[in-house]
Amino acid sequence: RESGREPDESSKSGCSTDTAIAAIGSKSRILNSLLDQMLKDERFRVGGLVPGPSESEYFLEFFADIVGSFSSMVHGMYKPANILLRSAVENLVRGLAGVLSSEALQTKSVYRLFEIAQNEPAFTGVSATKIAELHVAYGELCLFAHSATSHHRSGSTHVAAYMRHDTARMREYLRFLERVNSLGLGLLVGCDRNLYLGCTGRVRDTLDDVLPTEVRLWVLGLRT
Repeated sequence: RESGREPDESSKSGCSTDTAIAAIGSKSRILNSLLDQMLKDERFRVGGLVPGPSESEYFLEFFADIVGSFSSMVHGMYKPANILLRSAVENLVRGLAGVLSSEALQTKSVYRLFEIAQNEPAFTGVSATKIAELHVAYGELCLFAHSATSHHRSGSTHVAAYMRHDTARMREYLRFLERVNSLGLGLLVGCDRNLYLGCTGRVRDTLDDVLPTEVRLWVLGLRT
């Protein structure tokens, strides 16, 4: 163990955080690469349309926010990690809604953004309930930005504390991360099933672990 450093709280509890971190990080990396390539090849569709450069940047920003969030969590910075997850939700909704709505790309009001998104093709059909679920998740993550409690500020104002892990807060963060990942990827695949059908077996296995059940059944033609 490093001199002067306390043991990781997660190791005391027997929770294998390294395994959870590696698994989620690997999934995000694989899926980010897949979407990036489809965007470059103009194979990804939203409502039958190829997203423009502006919308595509928001999709990639969604993954960038998740990576940044993940990095913050690894260093014990739970408040910044959750705030970046909040940013990831907003960027994904803005990109998907912005394919057909210029107002979605331009509005500074997140309330208005979610209002616009409800009527956009990306949030209909198999994804009809996802916008409401994302809105709920966004609201919960907002507490980390707009409240002043010891819990939401990670409980410390000392820099040294941010290199230590708090098992309860890490688990709370991982639940948020898995929720945002599942909803976000479910929406992307719900827009274009080729994200699932056109990928390699390894990527498909990863998607099977992440996608909401109803989206996976829809992709396979087992649900309308």
